[in-house]
Amino acid sequence: MKILIVDEDAQFVRYLRKLLTEFGYQSEFISRPEYFFQALDNISFQLILLNVHLTTTGGIELLRQVKDHPLHCTIPV
Repeated sequence: MKILIVDEDAQFVRYLRKLLTEFGYQSEFISRPEYFFQALDNISFQLILLNVHLTTTGGIELLRQVKDHPLHCTIPV
């Protein structure tokens, strides 16, 4: 399973990626919301872990956008 992590906290992301790897998951991360849809368009993810408290673009707004997007609306967030 390929998981996309969207968070600005680099230390938390390192910990989470290490934990996911130990359980056999593959993960990628982005720390800047403006690259969110570029990542989704380039790699097939089965799950998105999204911080709803992002400082630049709110995570709730990104959630709304992904659920309104015809190609990505079925990805669990």
